[in-house]
Amino acid sequence: KRQRPHHGGLDAVAEQKQRMRMKVLQRQLERMDANATVQQRRAPLLELGRINADVGRTRLALGNFHTAMDLDPQDSDFMARTAMLCLLVEEARPEEAVELITGPLFAPLLARAKASPGKLDAEDHGKAASLATTAVVYSRAVLKYIKVCVLEEHRTDPANAALEEQQLFQFLKEAKEQNPFVMELLTFHPAFEAHLPEDSDLPPWEDSTAEAWPLREALEYCHRLRQSSVWLETDERVRRFLRKAVFEDDDDGDDSTKPEGEEEPPLKPLPKPSQKEPALVARWRRGREAAMEL
Repeated sequence: KRQRPHHGGLDAVAEQKQRMRMKVLQRQLERMDANATVQQRRAPLLELGRINADVGRTRLALGNFHTAMDLDPQDSDFMARTAMLCLLVEEARPEEAVELITGPLFAPLLARAKASPGKLDAEDHGKAASLATTAVVYSRAVLKYIKVCVLEEHRTDPANAALEEQQLFQFLKEAKEQNPFVMELLTFHPAFEAHLPEDSDLPPWEDSTAEAWPLREALEYCHRLRQSSVWLETDERVRRFLRKAVFEDDDDGDDSTKPEGEEEPPLKPLPKPSQKEPALVARWRRGREAAMEL
């Protein structure tokens, strides 16, 4: 959720620190050395963009991200494209979001998600690339859900309606394959909110262990990038729709490569419990237990 203005207490202190941080970043940009690297120039722009997005200054945030993109049109660290896409989806600007999704920045990630979903490369920016991939497959799915189930704009003719409904289910399937924990968090949101609230403190996602990364990525997409509110505010049926479409009716997958009799569980297994397991995994485990009671 976006931050709201505060008038006293610790929240007011945090808001003051945020304003001071923005001034520092703006001064950094104004005084940037002519020999500064592209990465050094982009860093304050990306941080300013995230802060502006957090407080609802959409125009300024998009301006920050576009300027960062101008410095590095390939978006080598994957940071600008993910933030831009999620902000466009959040602000209900579907035409611009679709243009970004189908453009050269995300097309390779969509192809990789289809070929090897959820794969985390050992390359530099591997986690950032994974987050960008998760963001684009879920953004594509939620935009299609809004078009088909909320606005019903697909009903131009029966053939088109059937095609777009089929695409919706395919997009949801590919999103779940990329990161099933996002789908779990969205579908069973009330159960998880008590254990992983949107404003909870989380370790830097760059420091996450490999086993905890998919969970941390789900929280980055849903909470830090505020996409759970996008999904859950589409209409009151969305959680029930996801539960039926993805978890209850998800029995038509290709099992030809699995040993005979082996079925994939509806929820992705968590690491085995241990005394040294990351706190995030333990909290997710408690949220899942609560979800089973819904």
